[in-house]
Amino acid sequence: MSVLSRVICAVCERQKNFLLTGDPLQLRPLSQADIARDLKEHQSTISRIIRGKTIGTPHGIFPLTYLCQSKTDVIARLVQAYPDKPDIQIRDILLHECGCKIARRTVAYHRGKRARRKASREKKRKPS
Repeated sequence: MSVLSRVICAVCERQKNFLLTGDPLQLRPLSQADIARDLKEHQSTISRIIRGKTIGTPHGIFPLTYLCQSKTDVIARLVQAYPDKPDIQIRDILLHECGCKIARRTVAYHRGKRARRKASREKKRKPS
């Protein structure tokens, strides 16, 4: 199989739940470095191969890079989807559903980062 075919197979296997449901909350953290390690290829090769490529799904067409989510992206999405859940529950979701072990304070950091961005946008909107 070509490297592109192996990359697509690896990404689809890791993001199977998202591809089946189309729910962005089902996206799992997956770095290009993880794919490179799994396929025994160099990270720059993976980056070059997926750049500009898209994948068609029943839920739309997505860039392959969209399926390579960072932990930061996944945490931010969970914090946005579950604003009332405490940080420890979001941490537990990441651990049990994604296999990502992070500290509770990492979730708190991203929750605060989101709040700071929102406050900054509101401040810019207010006329002086």
